[in-house]
Amino acid sequence: NATGMPVVQQKAGLIVIQSFNIALTISIIFLIIFIYLIFKRFLYVLISVLSLLIAFMFSVFIMILFNINLNFANMIALPLLYSLGISFTIYFIKRFIQYEGKIDSVISSNTPKAIIFSAATTMGSFSTLAISSHSGTSSMGLLLFICLLMTVLSAVFILPVLLSSFKFLIK
Repeated sequence: NATGMPVVQQKAGLIVIQSFNIALTISIIFLIIFIYLIFKRFLYVLISVLSLLIAFMFSVFIMILFNINLNFANMIALPLLYSLGISFTIYFIKRFIQYEGKIDSVISSNTPKAIIFSAATTMGSFSTLAISSHSGTSSMGLLLFICLLMTVLSAVFILPVLLSSFKFLIK
């Protein structure tokens, strides 16, 4: 039987969570379709999404470790992170395909360095939000930095292991 602002805020929070779930689902579906259109092989889609999932798990671990909460402000950034984070994986796998599955050639090429520098510029620009005086914007900048760092580390260090592990299926 409660009324007033607390009820409005509670209902608004539920709507935001529902909208976030819809946006997250749509972004993941489009992401999978996009990756499939690029590679035309479901195995590369699986490896790409697995690399992104590992980066997400590391991001959650760091958030737990440093007691960073997922709030409405930084939750908005998560669909953006999937599209930004998957680009590093796409660069690496495209080079892997170009070198005909020779992982050592990809690692010794300039691709890992290019991915790191590309990620560093993106992380630098988004992490400036972390020094904002607004707590929501600040937490969004911090989450963007953490998640982008984890996606680039996953693309450069974990993705080669995944590609080597699935190499018998790739041929």
